[in-house]
Amino acid sequence: MVTSVPAVYSVQLLSLRCLESLELDGDEIELKFNGQSIWSSGKLKLHPRPTNGHQIKQFDFARGKIYSPNGWEPVTPFEPGAFVFHNLVNESRFELWDNDIEENLARSPVSARDAGHGNISIVFAKDGARYVLTYRVTV
Repeated sequence: MVTSVPAVYSVQLLSLRCLESLELDGDEIELKFNGQSIWSSGKLKLHPRPTNGHQIKQFDFARGKIYSPNGWEPVTPFEPGAFVFHNLVNESRFELWDNDIEENLARSPVSARDAGHGNISIVFAKDGARYVLTYRVTV
């Protein structure tokens, strides 16, 4: 009897973009991967139309930049390798949380089956909030 061995894969986060925030002044967002926190907006809030220095529209995980009212700005310190996850075997899961109200906005599975599809964008939507997470899977 031949048993199949699950494919080993990697996930590279590319960006997280706010289309609509839950709260008027923006959301304090945390992104989890397999239950572990991998990114938090910290003191910044994600907002679809940032108007002040405490709001951003997008985080670029590949280039280490945020989109603020001033346009694209570098994030320091930044470690690009922190957003690439290697040697994954089983199905993994992204979760998007609003830390301000401790609410899980959405979750989405990712696996080796997603490899070869280029950049993948998923929309997290709940209670009026909408976010787009873009990532790439390779084997």
